[in-house]
Amino acid sequence: MVVAWAALALGTFTAPQEDSPWLRTVLPTGAILVAHSLPEAKRTSAQLLLSARSWPESSANHGWRHLWEHLAAAGPNGDLDIRLESAGMTLRARTFRDANQFEIECAPAQLDAALDALLEILRPRAFSPAALAKELEILRHERALMSVPERLSSKAWLLAYGEEGIDTQGSEEALRGATPADMERLHSELCDQSKVTISLAGPQPAELMIQA
Repeated sequence: MVVAWAALALGTFTAPQEDSPWLRTVLPTGAILVAHSLPEAKRTSAQLLLSARSWPESSANHGWRHLWEHLAAAGPNGDLDIRLESAGMTLRARTFRDANQFEIECAPAQLDAALDALLEILRPRAFSPAALAKELEILRHERALMSVPERLSSKAWLLAYGEEGIDTQGSEEALRGATPADMERLHSELCDQSKVTISLAGPQPAELMIQA
């Protein structure tokens, strides 16, 4: 199923070297598939990492990737996190200065379902004004709850590196300017297959995680 998922989402699969606790495959599209066997682990982690080097934070788009992260994590129907939680899985989404990360923690037997969920995030989709408005309000609350150390760290980065050090939380002005079309363009840019890395880690042998 993992091979089928990778081929469907990213391109033709290239078989890695077997019998290794750590396997890495570069697909013809440029996407990277990594599997790491951790025999003592009780759970499995499936991570989707999307390079943001072509979409750096700026005063004009400050926080747009963070807004998109919230929208993407909800899935096309807005219920992805709820469906995963009801099945005993956990979804975490993070926005870094150079990448966006979506991680699903699950039981080893649920790896196929976790990968299907990551594929939902990658698929082309539209974003509604209502969905943007909902997530913008959540982001306002997140910014209001930032701790003093977090605010000081953000200021320090900005003073040290200028606009290159801008945080990913976003500003009210820039976020208000984001439109559904902007989010769709950002989705297309970030989910470009050449920017995708899938990282798998769990108690299963690495070759089974990739080839099962």
